[in-house]
Amino acid sequence: MQTNEPARPTSLFAQNLRATRLERGLSTADVAGIAGVGVRTVQRVEAGQQSPTFDVAAALADAVGMEIQVLVHRTNHRGGASSGNGAAPAREGD
Repeated sequence: MQTNEPARPTSLFAQNLRATRLERGLSTADVAGIAGVGVRTVQRVEAGQQSPTFDVAAALADAVGMEIQVLVHRTNHRGGASSGNGAAPAREGD
């Protein structure tokens, strides 16, 4: 059953991290090596089985070439990461 509740930031981060990693042609081992974490950590974060600390989330975002806030907020019509320049979406009133 689908709800209209917004996705949790950790869920969006996990989905967008994986989508961005795949868009960029990176393996979990590539991202883990760049971020300085274990491959299993990347796999667990992407699967939503582990919530990363801020430092780990920032390192993972950097490893795929994105800012952390972009991975928490950006989505496209499929619910995954969209192609773009990495800029955070503008909000009304900004």
